[in-house]
Amino acid sequence: MATSGASSAGPKRRSFRFYKWLTIIFLFCLGVINFADKTIIGFAAVPIMTDLGLSHEQFGMVGSAFFWLFSISALVVGRMSDRFSTKSLLTGMASIWAAVQFITVFIGSFGQLVATRVILGMAEGPSYNLSIHHTAKWLPQSQRGLGFSLVTIGSALGPALAAPVLIYVIYHAGWRDAFLMLGIVGLIWIAAWLWLAKDSPESIGLESPEGATASSDASQRRSIAWRDLMPAIFSRDFVLVALHGFTSYWGLALLIVWVPSYLEEVRQISHHQAMMYLGLPWLSGAIGSLVVCAFADRLFKKTQSSRISRVYIMGILGLVAQVLWYLFIGVPSTGVAITALVLASAASSCGYPLGSAIVSDMVLPEHRGTMLGVLMFFSTLAGLIAPAVSGHIIQSAATLSAGYYNAFIVLIGINVVTLVLFLIGVRPPKPGNMPQYVAKMQNRA
Repeated sequence: MATSGASSAGPKRRSFRFYKWLTIIFLFCLGVINFADKTIIGFAAVPIMTDLGLSHEQFGMVGSAFFWLFSISALVVGRMSDRFSTKSLLTGMASIWAAVQFITVFIGSFGQLVATRVILGMAEGPSYNLSIHHTAKWLPQSQRGLGFSLVTIGSALGPALAAPVLIYVIYHAGWRDAFLMLGIVGLIWIAAWLWLAKDSPESIGLESPEGATASSDASQRRSIAWRDLMPAIFSRDFVLVALHGFTSYWGLALLIVWVPSYLEEVRQISHHQAMMYLGLPWLSGAIGSLVVCAFADRLFKKTQSSRISRVYIMGILGLVAQVLWYLFIGVPSTGVAITALVLASAASSCGYPLGSAIVSDMVLPEHRGTMLGVLMFFSTLAGLIAPAVSGHIIQSAATLSAGYYNAFIVLIGINVVTLVLFLIGVRPPKPGNMPQYVAKMQNRA
C-alpha cells in the first residue's frame, strides 16, 4: 500500500507542477494583453487628439475615464472571486476587453472614446487582483514573491513587447487598426484559456499548497460578512500598503497617459525614436521585478520576515525611483532622461507583487480575493485622479514644459511622503504569529 501511494504521488506532483506553470504562463500572457490594451491610448495620443480634435485637458479626461469604474469593479469582482470560479471571472473579463477593442475601431467623437475607456476600465479593474488570487491557489507562501512577479511582469512586458508593433501600426496603418489587432489577440487568449486552464488544484483532484486553511466550502464563504474583514482592512499594515499602492499607481497612470506625449511634445522624440524608447521602461520593470522578487523570496526563506524581505526592499527602492523620476524631468539631456526613466521603472517594479504578497500573508485564503480587491480599489483610485489632475496642471501652466514639470513634481512629492510612512509603519507578522483578524476568524471556524 505504501508503494502504491508513493507511485501515485510522483504523477500527482508532476501534474501539479504542469498546471502551476501553465497557470502562470496564461496569466503572464493576460498581463501582456491587459497592459497593451491600457497603454495603446498613450502610444496613439497625438494621432487620436489630432483625428478627434481633442485638447490636452480633454485627453486627460479620456485617460481618467478608464478609471471611473476601475476601482469599484476591482472591489466588487474581488469580493465575487471568494465565492465563484476565478477561471470563469477571468474569462468574462477578457471577453469584454476584446469586444471593446473592436468597438473602438468605429468611434468618431470625444464622448464615444470616453465611453469605450469607461467600459474597458470596468472590465480591466479586477484583472490584477484576480490573477494574483488565482495564482496564489497554486503557490506556497515562500514562492509568492517570485510567482506573483512572473504574473506581474506580463503587465510590464505588455507595453515593452507591444510598443514597437503598436506604434508602427498606428503611424503606418492608423490607430484604429492597432485597436483591431488587440481585439483579435484577446480572442485567441480566451479560446486557449477555456480549453486548457484549471480553476484550482482541488478542481482536478490535487492537494492545495495552502493546506487545510484553503476551504472550498461555498456555504462557509458566503457567511463571511464585511464587518468580519474590517479589522484587517483598517489595520495599520493594510492601510499603509494600500497608500503605497495608491501613490505607485499615480506614477503608473502618468507613465501610461502622459509620458508618451511628454517625450514627443517636450523632449521632441520622433516617431522612430518613440518606437525604440517607449518600451524600455516596461522592459526594465519586468527584469527588475523578476530579479528583486526572486531575491526577496530567498531572503524570506532565510529570515522568515516580511518586513526585512519585502517592506525594506519596496521602501528603499521606491525612494531611489523618486530620485530617478526627478532626473527624468530635470536633466537637459534626453539620453540621460530616458536612462533615468528606465531605471526608475526597474527600481519601483517590485512594489505590486511584494505588496500583494504582504496582503496575501495577512489573510486567510478564503478571504484573499476580497482583500486583494480592496487593495486594488484603493490603489487604483489614483488612476481615476492622476491623469485628469495632471492634464489640468499641464494645461494651466504658462508653457507645456513647465506644465509637465509641475505634474511630475506632484508625483514625486506624494511618493516620498508615502514611502517614508511605509518604511516606518508596516510590520507584517512572522509565520506562526497570526494577526488578530486571522486568529479571530480561525477560532470562529
